[in-house]
Amino acid sequence: MATLQTQQKEGTRPSLDEQLYALDEAEFEFFSSQTGIKDGEELKKHIVKVQTEAYA
Repeated sequence: MATLQTQQKEGTRPSLDEQLYALDEAEFEFFSSQTGIKDGEELKKHIVKVQTEAYA
């Protein structure tokens, strides 16, 4: 498996991995205030959706 540094050198992006999603309290508050989404699971779905669209 290639490391992130190897992938960056080769110009490839690491795949998205939803299991790596973890927000601390400050990050949750920031994204919640920006999106208006207060529910943690709904916020996660939204962020993962936006990441997926950005990766496409």
